Amino acid sequence: MFWAILTTIAFALAAIALLVERQALLAARLTTAMIAGFGLLVWLPALFANPHQLFNWAGNGVNLAIAGAAWSVADYLDPAPTRPCPADGGERQSSSASGSF
Repeated sequence: MFWAILTTIAFALAAIALLVERQALLAARLTTAMIAGFGLLVWLPALFANPHQLFNWAGNGVNLAIAGAAWSVADYLDPAPTRPCPADGGERQSSSASGSF
């Protein structure tokens, strides 16, 4: 029962942080880590224990979808993504240096 209460409190605090936009990026990343950890610690062992039960496959699929959605939110909130821009030959340019826009 301890873990159920702890994860409920963690989800509630993450939701509040996202709504009031205070440490939202950290909250989104920690929520993603918690969901992914839940999948690794709960659903994956259940799948290996009984791979012919479709409920275990569905649980893993739903958990993966939720983790992907949380990851997308965390990526959306990141103010300075570190991905290179392919249109610039792999290097980022400032908006004043581009000249065309």
